[in-house]
Amino acid sequence: MLGSMLAKRRASFAGLGGFLFVFAAIAACGGEPTPPAQAFVASNSDFAVGGETLCPTNPSDWIDIGTSSKSVKDAESQNGAVVTVYCRVAPLKAGGFDVEARASIKGDNGGTVQIIGTLAGGKAEKVSATFQKGAYGSFFQSDCTIDYSSNPNMGIAEGRVWGHVDCAKAADTSGRRVGNEVAACKFFGELKFENCARSADGT
Repeated sequence: MLGSMLAKRRASFAGLGGFLFVFAAIAACGGEPTPPAQAFVASNSDFAVGGETLCPTNPSDWIDIGTSSKSVKDAESQNGAVVTVYCRVAPLKAGGFDVEARASIKGDNGGTVQIIGTLAGGKAEKVSATFQKGAYGSFFQSDCTIDYSSNPNMGIAEGRVWGHVDCAKAADTSGRRVGNEVAACKFFGELKFENCARSADGT
């Protein structure tokens, strides 16, 4: 009789322990899972100012992901092509935000747009940007501008950024040359990143 009672108590404690473990795990994870990063990108290339013959891509659409009213989440598909989104918009103690944001889409017309910089939400801030697309190659400029004035909903806050990026003369990263100069193009686009990491370590 006593042995049976002890066995029931042990089973009861074991069940309670399992419940507390699950409860603690849920609490440690903050309850709801973190939503995946998502992005809207509408980007274009054009002839660089003062270097009309330097751009091998000709004026064209670059890559487009989602719409301004419907972003695409990381790992979702757009027209059968997988989209990858990573972003970090982390507040800095001195003010402003540490920003790294990248969106890619696979496929024959796929490519990547990336921006990196320290931003505060001011007018025409400097940011480095990379524009890459299939056979066209990859182009980079360290002093592009990002501006938030073309749409009242644009701006920057912890975990998100939405602005218009303009690169007047982004150079071909492969060093491809047109005559005596490195190939270069103008790039511009509207970029919106949301559900971004909010700390320097990417969490």
